[in-house]
Amino acid sequence: MTLRRATTGAVLASAGAALLLGAFLAGRSGGPAPRAPRAAERHACAHPPPEPAPRATPEEKTAAIDGLRELRDGLRRAASDRPARLDDLRAYLSANLAEGKISAEQIVAMFRAETDAGALDVLQGALASQPEAADGPGILDAFLAFAREDGDVSRRQAALAFLGSAWDRDGRVREAILALAARGHDETVRLSAIGTLPAFAAKNQDQAAAVNSGLLELARGEPEEGVRAQALEAVGTHGASEPVFLELARFLEDPAPGPRLAAAAKLGDAPPPLRAAALVALETRLALERDPAARQLLLQSLVKAGRTEAADPLRRAAARDPSLRPDAEEYLALLERGFVDWSDLLREKSALESARPR
Repeated sequence: MTLRRATTGAVLASAGAALLLGAFLAGRSGGPAPRAPRAAERHACAHPPPEPAPRATPEEKTAAIDGLRELRDGLRRAASDRPARLDDLRAYLSANLAEGKISAEQIVAMFRAETDAGALDVLQGALASQPEAADGPGILDAFLAFAREDGDVSRRQAALAFLGSAWDRDGRVREAILALAARGHDETVRLSAIGTLPAFAAKNQDQAAAVNSGLLELARGEPEEGVRAQALEAVGTHGASEPVFLELARFLEDPAPGPRLAAAAKLGDAPPPLRAAALVALETRLALERDPAARQLLLQSLVKAGRTEAADPLRRAAARDPSLRPDAEEYLALLERGFVDWSDLLREKSALESARPR
């Protein structure tokens, strides 16, 4: 692609996307309706340019810069207003992407020029909502580069959010996200990368096992409690193999409460073939646990993992620990009344707690 052709694309971003954004902002603010575009603008938005000469003119460069600046200012006005305005703008851009009024390349150009975190999220969200546009040539590579190399942390975080929704046909995206989660990177970027992986695994289910392996490997070697806990929280349990649950059970012995809490919560999702082992691990840890929040979560995970099979561990917990007795007895009463659906059980448990004497 020649310089003039690339610059003409930026001019179209300013003439097309900025015009659309201006119409959106005027309509949302209740101000006067935008003027009808001149014939030249309608032509610029509706028709691709003819094959140009190889060099851009100074006027084209100036128009591209001015158009992107106008769009950037509009995004910031939306960002400073209220979250609902940003949601509306995301939907507006998404609709215009779907209709072909703006292109994925134009969204990338806007993303590259933007620095406001809310506006960046609007742009990546609008593009991610249109899979056909997001899957266009060079789009994935552009966002991989943003996530790996950009000097703006907000842009890297927004790029990671986009990657979390991307189709990954060859494992490149998974490897890039896990690499950014590893030690040696900015902690904000690391936590964003870890937080992206559950959505990524849900989108790319054939890679869920590899994502879990990477997260558990990260947690094993991570000295920071917060990062270790978030890595465990991101482990997917739906359809996970037995080794995943065995590894999670080992984290019940973590020296810090955060990872113990995360591991206990995940063990509550143990499938029926692993239920007995999960109950033993959770009850064993409950007898040793001194952190009050961890004890409460261990008790809850016992019920979630075992349902009616948790009755005996609940009775032992009530007899051993007076601080857990009210909760254990309420869980037992609900199980005896036939509540086994987890959502129903939690709702009824909350009602019992609210009815306790003050």
